Amino acid sequence: MRIAILGTGPVGIALGNAFIAAGHDVVYGSRSPEKDGLPAPVTTTATAADSADLILTALPGAAAISTLEAVGDDVLAGKIVLDVSNAVTPEGALAYPNDSVGRLMQERFPDAKVVKSLSTMYHGVMTDPTALGATTVYVSGNDEGAKAVVKSLLTDLGWPEAGQLDLGGIETAVGPEHYIPLFFMTLQVVDTPVFNINVVR
Repeated sequence: MRIAILGTGPVGIALGNAFIAAGHDVVYGSRSPEKDGLPAPVTTTATAADSADLILTALPGAAAISTLEAVGDDVLAGKIVLDVSNAVTPEGALAYPNDSVGRLMQERFPDAKVVKSLSTMYHGVMTDPTALGATTVYVSGNDEGAKAVVKSLLTDLGWPEAGQLDLGGIETAVGPEHYIPLFFMTLQVVDTPVFNINVVR
């Protein structure tokens, strides 16, 4: 697939490297397309999104929707948007209490196919899940075909099917996104970001 990663921070770089290693074609979209040192070409967010089969928002959650608005509704129509973001205020509180970036994104761009995943973990765990043994990654979205594509990409990252938990429609993204305060509290106690949730049943 051709994957446009919007965001050139540690999450975007880690996922870009992993998808390239899995054989995918990656392009970065950035407000600063002259940026170098990335594992794939960089262009503007609109150009990157327009050329892609799937758009991945590796952005601060509070900026994700406005970034996609700059890309344009016409570009996003029919595209899969994989949102891995978390929206918090500068003080670390939830930016959308009782709601989620994923659901708001789908509401704002009804012709896009928004899927929420990978938002409950450190980027090193996103791309190397087996290092922790059996853990869980959540998937939320309204379009079954789009979720199937995302689940295939999760498999490419090393997530076994047994560790992929489909929560249902995009309204369920509120659960994983509201985990972020507990993630930071846990981080303060265990003093490493290399941990994750495992649903045992």
